[in-house]
Amino acid sequence: MIQKFFLFVTLIIFIAAESAELSLQTGDWKFYLDKQTGILRNIVYQNELVLPTASRRIVLGKKGVTRFQLVNHSFAKKKLHLTLLYENWQLEEWFEFDAHNMPGLLRRTARLLLKVGDPAGVEFGNYILTFRTPADLDFYMPFAIANSLQGYGFVQKESDFQDIEQPQLVRGNTRNFKPKTRLTPTFFGSDFLLLRKKTGTALAILTDSRLETSALSLITGENADTLELRLFCGGWAFPGKPQNHLGNFYCLVRPDTTFETIIDKMIPDWYRRLGIHAPDARPDWVAGGRIYEFRPDAFDEDDRFERLRKSLFPRLKALGYNILYAQPVIPGWNPQYLPVHLDKITARVGSAKEYSQFIAQAQASGFRYWQDIVTHGSLLPENAARKMELPLLTFDRNGKFYNRYLGDYMNPDYRAYLACGAEYLMKLGPNGFRIDMPYGNMPNWRKKGFPTRETLQQLPPAVERWVSEWFDQNGSMPELPYERATLGNRSGRLINATLRGIIRKYRKDGAMLSELVQPIHGSWADTIYDLCWVYYVTWYCNTDPANFVRDIRRVFHEQQKLSPPGTLWTHEFQSHDLIDVYARLGTAAGNCAYAMTTLCAGLSMTQEAADIGHGDFIARLNHLALLRPELKDGNADYQAVTSSAPEVWSVLRHDGQQCSIGLINFSNQTLTSEIRLDPSKVAFLKNKKFMFIDQLDNSFRRKGSALYPMSFQVQLPPFGVRILSSCTTDTAPPLRRQSESAPVENDPVLQEFPDRYEIHSGNYSLCVSRKTGQLEWMKDGADRLLLHGADLIFARNRIPELSVKANKLLDTVTVTTTFSNPQGEVKLEYLCSGQKVTVRGTLSGAPGGAYAYWFLAGDDRNSSWKVNTFDGVMADRIYGEPLQLPRHPHLSNNTFYRDNFYRVQWSSERNPLNPADAVCGLYRQDGRGVLLRFPNGLKDVPPAMEFLTFNGMEKRPGYAIWLHSPSPLLQGIPSSFRMELLPSAAETFSELHSMEAIPINGVTLQSESTGAVISNTHYEVHLRRLGGMIRLLRDRKSGTRLIDRMTLLSRAQHTVHDLTPHYDGFSGCLIREIDGRLYMRYTSHYRRFRRGFQFNQQLQGVQEYWFDSSPVFHAIYSAETPTQYNFSLTLQSTVGDLTTRTTPDGLFFEKKDASVAVDGLNARSVRQDGNFLIATWFDDKNPLPTAKRFRRELSFRLNGAAAKQKAVSLYPAEFEHSLADPSFEILGVACSLRHRKMFPHMLTTLWESLGYRFDTYTCSPLTILYDPNDAADGMVSMVLKGYEGYLSPCFKTALNECPAGRYRLTMAVKSRGNHRPPDLQVSLRGTFQNVPREHRFPVPSIPAESDWHDVTMELLLPYDLTASWLHVMNHEATGTVMFDKIRLEKLSLRQ
Repeated sequence: MIQKFFLFVTLIIFIAAESAELSLQTGDWKFYLDKQTGILRNIVYQNELVLPTASRRIVLGKKGVTRFQLVNHSFAKKKLHLTLLYENWQLEEWFEFDAHNMPGLLRRTARLLLKVGDPAGVEFGNYILTFRTPADLDFYMPFAIANSLQGYGFVQKESDFQDIEQPQLVRGNTRNFKPKTRLTPTFFGSDFLLLRKKTGTALAILTDSRLETSALSLITGENADTLELRLFCGGWAFPGKPQNHLGNFYCLVRPDTTFETIIDKMIPDWYRRLGIHAPDARPDWVAGGRIYEFRPDAFDEDDRFERLRKSLFPRLKALGYNILYAQPVIPGWNPQYLPVHLDKITARVGSAKEYSQFIAQAQASGFRYWQDIVTHGSLLPENAARKMELPLLTFDRNGKFYNRYLGDYMNPDYRAYLACGAEYLMKLGPNGFRIDMPYGNMPNWRKKGFPTRETLQQLPPAVERWVSEWFDQNGSMPELPYERATLGNRSGRLINATLRGIIRKYRKDGAMLSELVQPIHGSWADTIYDLCWVYYVTWYCNTDPANFVRDIRRVFHEQQKLSPPGTLWTHEFQSHDLIDVYARLGTAAGNCAYAMTTLCAGLSMTQEAADIGHGDFIARLNHLALLRPELKDGNADYQAVTSSAPEVWSVLRHDGQQCSIGLINFSNQTLTSEIRLDPSKVAFLKNKKFMFIDQLDNSFRRKGSALYPMSFQVQLPPFGVRILSSCTTDTAPPLRRQSESAPVENDPVLQEFPDRYEIHSGNYSLCVSRKTGQLEWMKDGADRLLLHGADLIFARNRIPELSVKANKLLDTVTVTTTFSNPQGEVKLEYLCSGQKVTVRGTLSGAPGGAYAYWFLAGDDRNSSWKVNTFDGVMADRIYGEPLQLPRHPHLSNNTFYRDNFYRVQWSSERNPLNPADAVCGLYRQDGRGVLLRFPNGLKDVPPAMEFLTFNGMEKRPGYAIWLHSPSPLLQGIPSSFRMELLPSAAETFSELHSMEAIPINGVTLQSESTGAVISNTHYEVHLRRLGGMIRLLRDRKSGTRLIDRMTLLSRAQHTVHDLTPHYDGFSGCLIREIDGRLYMRYTSHYRRFRRGFQFNQQLQGVQEYWFDSSPVFHAIYSAETPTQYNFSLTLQSTVGDLTTRTTPDGLFFEKKDASVAVDGLNARSVRQDGNFLIATWFDDKNPLPTAKRFRRELSFRLNGAAAKQKAVSLYPAEFEHSLADPSFEILGVACSLRHRKMFPHMLTTLWESLGYRFDTYTCSPLTILYDPNDAADGMVSMVLKGYEGYLSPCFKTALNECPAGRYRLTMAVKSRGNHRPPDLQVSLRGTFQNVPREHRFPVPSIPAESDWHDVTMELLLPYDLTASWLHVMNHEATGTVMFDKIRLEKLSLRQ
């Protein structure tokens, strides 16, 4: 009886369970529906279980709700409609099987309704769809370079490298991860997650994120994995008002399908079926565009546009750029990207009429013109200034303003406001817009009556007045004109559509570049951004070239296949958001990076000045890309060409008639690679007679008719680029042949004249003036002028005594010139043989004051030049009229402290000469010129060299050979050089840079473009080219990596930003052989990683290294802060799987059979943080003292070796920054010994040792200038210039020590063009007991307009100040204030 009872109960339970679920089927789909909860279970496709369960979660009110009650369902025509309830909430879900008539595609969307509730609204958010999936899944997450799923999918900064050997995160198996590991696609690939079962069935999880932001995640488990599809929705739900379109999630199931098939075929088909594609009617001129970003306000001159037209336009035309992208020209607090008004032109660029004429001139010169327009709404001060209506802005859920970018893109009134500004700009005549940050806005939690006056409190006074005035006039907030707060996340689609419509209203063939970066954005704009080298740079600098090439090929292929059909990408090589790519990568690898952006399908973009020094290479690439149809707008295939050398990146470009193969060697080795081309990709070439020819130099050619299937060998030099294009045999150009006439063998002849010496041989002739001691000219054997002359430039007006002598001994004529005064001597010797002139120069003392250099001027104002640098050959020329010295040259800003004005096209401090072949060339337009060769590149080179586009009284281009400079890179370095001058032709200058190792007494030096490799039989050290920190230390015998990514870190007090030396794009490097050892020195300012890599100029670092044949090398790290700010300083090293321990004097690293001891560290503390070992010298409690030079002398001893020599620093130990010139003369004038007078002169580097500092972190560089033509004393004055909305420009002058007492400050002041009297703030700043202090002078009133007059003020300093500076600021400047003759005197007790 009992058994029957249990049998009956079991039967009842079974029947109840069966009745709780409903079995449904349509086509190849089968699944069960839980009648109580609405959960889908056991989803089967083609008889295979693919998804065990499908459930949901959403935040309603304050609760996360997962259990709903199913109250109704319908199932017809492959659509399942569920109606679910939770308390007063109704959730409707739709499942569509074989959606969009695509077999295996499952779609899910939903709608939410608050049936009854608070009329003021109830909060809801984050709708999550969850699928339980079988465990042991293969996964693939696209768009993750560096195999990293962090953030954007790109390792951006060195601190992101936590693991030496990173796991394969792009694709792998969930079993390789611990349970509860969350794997999330990158930002760029957030719409795609690919899975594959052991059976071979693939699942593509896709989101249509055009309306709202979403994210996908895979969470590993022991028995099953969880797939999470999250819609970032949220806002206020109101009774009876539905929230529609909650998510558009898709799951595509394809049996027996690979990931590659999903990417190459299925996802493009999915886009087509959904109707997602690039905008229609894109004009033809967009494809293949070469974009050049520039600032129209680059010159503070009335004739700014004439300067740009005569100098910039010819250069850009010659370099092959065809689209100009002009940064914003509208008024704003920030000079570019925080606008106040959209319907005005800033005074920085003149009038609207002038600017419109400039645009027309650009178009007449053959350029299309894109005007940058800023849509995001700026910050609070800008909105207060424009009296923006509050409902047009966004607010957080607490009723507060967001910190930035306040515009509400979803609001039709805000879009109308933008439209008015866009129409104003289009009337000026551009071909369209570049749109800044048009993604969407922050969630807008505004609702009727919210926010209130009370929630918008504690604001700046001007903002608070604006808010109060609005509430006084309008009472309260209106309701939100759309359903929910988060719809603004993707509202950029509306902005782009609005602006594109306005473009087409004024220009039928207009187009736009939109700063959008995700694949789905390709449907919003004519072309969108591929940030490219913004994020690739750091990865390339920290990995093996083969790994980089493997990943970058994959990413480009994914980008092409996973974008909506017709998407056109603009590949960003350089922009205002990125540190100079050439600076990070070096010339050779930088050329590779530029070539890659050019060879990819789409547009390429660079920024003004990024082309300087690389014009020859860029011109060849750009013109070729525009000349060959397949490179301009043909198809790209990143998988069709393979190389046997994994370091070679390849791409096939074709248009169905002809093709080009792009090959780039990203390594510093010469590679011979077997190239294979998939014949099916170029079937149009079959049975045709053609040959592949290298379009860059015609040096490679291979007939193609017999190559089917196509395979051939190609040799690529280090960092070599080849573009092999198909050409018919009858149109192939001839092979390029270099030729140079043999030098004539004869002795030189000396001719003496009263005013000059002339030396003549069959190869050249030379003239040296007996009056000035300067080289007057140099000609070749055909009497063509090669050098226009030379000049010795001094900082001070110190005319020295002159001695000029000449004699001939055997077959050499020697001319010796000596310039001497009590401060020192400069000696130049010309040793003239029959074939060349050897020049020896030496300097003793400082006869020229703060600096002295010898300038060799070319004859032709449109000269070209070439330099063989350590990291590659730089070659460029001057097109059009060289940019001349402006009336008010600018000095420095938060990114640049070296010249960024086109004047310095090469500096040996940034790009040192190649020690293996230290040679420069200077050429006329006809290609004839002179070589400057230094026989020993480690001993004969001068302290520094530069190529200047103009200099001296004649303003001619040429080379500046520095003999003395305040540069920290050159301190303690002998001021001498030995140089050979040889007539030569430009075509004979080898552009194949040698990356061969340079032997130096048992140690070798080799460039890898991104840095230097120093090795001997014991170790291999890789140093970064920026900052010189150790990137890798390897034991040579065992191959063990002992140290990875060592760097110095600093943090200013009261900040959260880490500063490092290797983010300084203007870092200097010096390479010498001294006493038989290799000596290297690096200088840099510590910067933080950010888009513009702004730096804090108060901390400067100097890194020195000594290398020899022993197992020990030495490093000396110095740092100094000349101002009142305090810094921490730490040494950070990656540990990996090493055994580490501290020693009494430092650290010890060991792994298996290799070890290294680091002696001399003397750190305050050592701790391990994850994979990093951090040794701290100074911290917030014990900061780096100001006005003190910190130094640590470290020895790296491998495998227990003893250090036989001590580290010796050649950098002076004493800190000394003092004001060199209180009348600012040194900033703007110099002395020409050739003409024996002062002339306007612009410093190429702002050396802090001169005693000036310019705080422009929030200012334009155009606000801090100097005037070489208007001064109260001498020739030069300082200029602080204010424009509408600029924050306060200021400058500082160094005073060093200021003992306690009363001080009197006198300065000459002149003001003009001010809307109101200047608001000057003058203070004495420094440190007392290592704490920053400031004491302000009482400043008398300054008239809005005044001529030069003296202003005197006094203050009482209660204590001694160290590292003191005089700080002068024009607060909220509106015009110009000029300063001169600054005098600070300590008064006596009687005074």
